[in-house]
Amino acid sequence: MTDSTGSSNSLAGWAVANGDNGGSPPTTWTTGALGFNAAQHWDDQTNGTVNATVPTGFDTMTQTVTRVSGGALLQFDYAWNNAQYGGAPNVYDGNQARLVVSYNGVIYVEALTATFTNRPNTNANAGDAGPTGGAAVNALNGATLVSGAVPAPFRAANGASPNFATIVIRLPDNVAQTGPLVIGAQRMENGEPQGRTDDFYVRNVTLTDTSLCIVKNTPVGAGGTFNFATTNLDDNLVTAGNQSTFSLVTSTATPSVALDTDTGTAGNQPALYAGASNPGGVVTIQETAPLPTGYAMTGVSCDQGVTGSVASNQATLTALPAGVMTTCTLINRPPTITFVKQVNNNRLLPGDQWTVQIQNSGGTSLASGTTSGTGTTATTGTFIATAGTAYTLAESGSNPLNFAVYNRNLVCTNAFSGGTPNSSLPSGAGTAAGGTATWPAITPVAGDTITCTVTNTGIAALGATIILRKQINSRRVNTDQFTVQVQQPAGTLVGTAGTTSGTGTTASTSTVSATAGTTYTLTEIGASGANLGNYNTTIDCSASVVAASGTTLPSGSGQSFTVTPQNGDKIDCTLNNTPKPKVTATKSASANPLLVGASGQTYTIAVTIANGPTAAPITIADALPTGITLSGTPTVFPIATALTGCPSSGGSLTGCTLVTNLANGIYTITVPINVAAAAVGASGGNNSANLSGGGDPLCTSATGEACDPSTPTTAVSNPPNVTVTKAFSPNPIAGGGTSTLTITIANTAAGAVALTGVSLTDSLPAGMTVAASPAATTTCNTAGGATVSAALGGTSASLSGGSVGANATCTITVPVTAP
Repeated sequence: MTDSTGSSNSLAGWAVANGDNGGSPPTTWTTGALGFNAAQHWDDQTNGTVNATVPTGFDTMTQTVTRVSGGALLQFDYAWNNAQYGGAPNVYDGNQARLVVSYNGVIYVEALTATFTNRPNTNANAGDAGPTGGAAVNALNGATLVSGAVPAPFRAANGASPNFATIVIRLPDNVAQTGPLVIGAQRMENGEPQGRTDDFYVRNVTLTDTSLCIVKNTPVGAGGTFNFATTNLDDNLVTAGNQSTFSLVTSTATPSVALDTDTGTAGNQPALYAGASNPGGVVTIQETAPLPTGYAMTGVSCDQGVTGSVASNQATLTALPAGVMTTCTLINRPPTITFVKQVNNNRLLPGDQWTVQIQNSGGTSLASGTTSGTGTTATTGTFIATAGTAYTLAESGSNPLNFAVYNRNLVCTNAFSGGTPNSSLPSGAGTAAGGTATWPAITPVAGDTITCTVTNTGIAALGATIILRKQINSRRVNTDQFTVQVQQPAGTLVGTAGTTSGTGTTASTSTVSATAGTTYTLTEIGASGANLGNYNTTIDCSASVVAASGTTLPSGSGQSFTVTPQNGDKIDCTLNNTPKPKVTATKSASANPLLVGASGQTYTIAVTIANGPTAAPITIADALPTGITLSGTPTVFPIATALTGCPSSGGSLTGCTLVTNLANGIYTITVPINVAAAAVGASGGNNSANLSGGGDPLCTSATGEACDPSTPTTAVSNPPNVTVTKAFSPNPIAGGGTSTLTITIANTAAGAVALTGVSLTDSLPAGMTVAASPAATTTCNTAGGATVSAALGGTSASLSGGSVGANATCTITVPVTAP
């Protein structure tokens, strides 16, 4: 086996990578039993033996290499000489030879020359390069043939030059980092009459690692010390074995720093892919705590077609390409906020300018930018924030600017996928007040790279719109309906009106295209008999998008309002109808008839409040009937303090008032009275009260309204003058005999009135009992419903629910048994 220059038994001039892509000087090849250095090996290892023991041992060249990565590329050039002998009558081609390359005792590639042939000795056969049958190149033992093929043979004896082919083999992932690299050649057969065997020529042996150059970049901020833990990398080539942790320090002045795995070797030495510990394993690079304050790994970028993803301060890389150095840059950033202003079209006024600010929670500007001239952009620049601190974006007009005649829209994005999600960042028009718009605060986390752009678009060409809606909170009368209109001029409908119907509670006009600077009337009309006076009406324009600062929106109470829109106004107002309080009342007497001189007699006024609370006091005017006067101060239930100003004597309730703000419910007023003889009569107790107020438009000082109660017909009479007499028949009664007891009730005194509810109980004389028959009866039943109770063997008889007409008598009869 010879080198390409013909120098004896040495490949010392050809570099073999020592785990650093040739960065270290190669060591010396060690040779053994290489035989002759001539173009052909006449005797090889067998000294011309025609029939040797085949395959023979190897002629070898050996070099120990270190820092070899899994997937390293082994590359070499080889050529082969056909050891042909020509003589009559035949041409004999050389015996087959085999070239192998092994690492750490494992053969990873072999090359075979053509097998021996015996051909006729013709000019053609004697002059060619020889046959090729059986020649091959193969990857073995998990290695992969990346490129290369068997070269054509040549005949050194004819003065031909070697035909070199370049072979590239990818070693398996699980090779050792250190071991001997051996190139060997051997004879594979006997056949050539003189033992001639083909020759190999080898040159340019290289071993190129799979490696990773790690670069740390902190494009903003002061940087600091970053600590790393890796998988499937050896990031310390000085220490034996596999190491996986290191540190890098960055600063503002030098934002990019590369890992050097061997500072004792010239150049920046990359980390080796350490496939031996995890064949085919994914490479990860984890930043370990503590990171410099506020920093997070936000990205990774690589060459050689490698991509990476970042999550939780760890970079995960796709497969490293074999036999090349890949460079990956890890990017760390503190949280940053950049606020950009974009004017979307021409200014409405040449002097219109905007200022954008990043403010702290107290409203102090921390970074700002202002447009100028005809420029359409401005920016705060990249503001380095503090993680966990709240910041507010603010925009204002200047020079001067009618701030409200421009729409604005904020869009924020975070380039750091592991940080604050875009959905949590502020957006939209924000909130405008006093010529400044602000948005909800941003509280960045470590690594956030937030860019917010607010775009302003002039809206003068958009004109203005008005829509008026109706909202019925409840109805005073179930059939009440309402129509809402936009009018211009007042009284002339613009667009389409909206009317409620059925039990519906809403309606709306059409959206009216309005003319800026023109006054429009927003009004409602009662429909289906609805009386607007029975309702409280308020207007709410909070839904409006008012673009012009000069627009005054209507507010307050009423059924009609005006508004003068400006360019860009989108006025959206709602008339809300709530029925005014409703007051009703009833009145009754404590007895019918009322009795002259009886104590504890009263009038009761029950006041019912609906659609409360009441909006005004309720005044009670009540002139009592002739002969009836107050016997004390009226009271009210359930709120004793709700009734004020009532007199305690006299013939009227002048000054009696229910207080305002009464909730829905029934308020019962009790009026204590004295009844004199002057009131006696069939309707002497009749009485009506006049209530007014409470906020009920239908409860006034006029009489006969729903809030003015009257008693039913109520009589007044003197106390009853009734006589009761008893008689037995037969009388006397024999011992043990029966008799009929007759009880007579006489209502015949002067001024008598018909009596109802008459009751009487009579106890029989000692030893006398109620007999079995005939049954007890009564004629005291002019009004119906009277009952007599006289139980067999009982000692008493009673009447309940009886009635006796004026100037009339009635009887109760009971059979009895004497003792």
